[in-house]
Amino acid sequence: MAPVYLRAFPVLLLLLLHPAAATLRSVTSKPTTTSAASRSTAAADKCELCKVVGHFLGPLLRANLSRTVISEVAVAGCKLLHVRCVDAATCGVLCPDIVDEYASIAVDVFSEPQAACVALKMCAASPLPAPVPVPVPASAVPMAANLSDMAGAHAWPSWNQTLTGEGYYLQVTDIHLDTAYLPGAKVDCGLPLCCREGSGSAGANTSNAAGFWGTSRAGPASGCDSAPWMVDDMMAKLAGEINQKGKRPLDFILYTGDSPPHNIWDQSRDQNMQSIHAVTA
Repeated sequence: MAPVYLRAFPVLLLLLLHPAAATLRSVTSKPTTTSAASRSTAAADKCELCKVVGHFLGPLLRANLSRTVISEVAVAGCKLLHVRCVDAATCGVLCPDIVDEYASIAVDVFSEPQAACVALKMCAASPLPAPVPVPVPASAVPMAANLSDMAGAHAWPSWNQTLTGEGYYLQVTDIHLDTAYLPGAKVDCGLPLCCREGSGSAGANTSNAAGFWGTSRAGPASGCDSAPWMVDDMMAKLAGEINQKGKRPLDFILYTGDSPPHNIWDQSRDQNMQSIHAVTA
């Protein structure tokens, strides 16, 4: 089989001969102001040219050899640029796994001409289809514009038990449950997520050690996600706030997701679903 660069040669020849290329060159080579019609023609030719290239490059990208080369180049680039890692050791852990996780998805997207050209802003995105009207049952109760009118509203058990006559709810988000959390592990391990099995022991350096409940470092520098026992304790305390008379009882809790940990180099759909179920079950 011919090398990839030899198989790509016909594509380069086609670019020189394709009518869209000639039109595009004639428009872009003129320094004078072009009309709206000329710009529209150039945009259409640019899109057409991109799709022609994509038609020939797509099979090359989908070939096993190309996927292997792309993955190898991506891993090398990740290590060279220290993408989300700080040294050769941590990049050696993160880069192969993160490329293995996302390279196939990227190849599948960019090997489809229309999607690739839209992503590269060479073609305009297709307009979204019009929403399909959902039939409204005749018995449905319309939403009231007057929020003080409670007629037909669902009565939660805790309503009218508050001190002020107002209701309360709590929004919980971004739990980031880490079932591999390990007290004593390094907080700063050189990876996007530390404080867990595989992060290495902090030893006597207590300032870099994950505590039982987490770390005192704030923001991205914390390195830790949530320990399972911390999430359990939080949920138990929240449950104790429901329907308590004489206090400000919560009418409901709104959980808005983002349950998985930040181990972005080693994730899967099944693992993410397990995190969601562990938090919401």
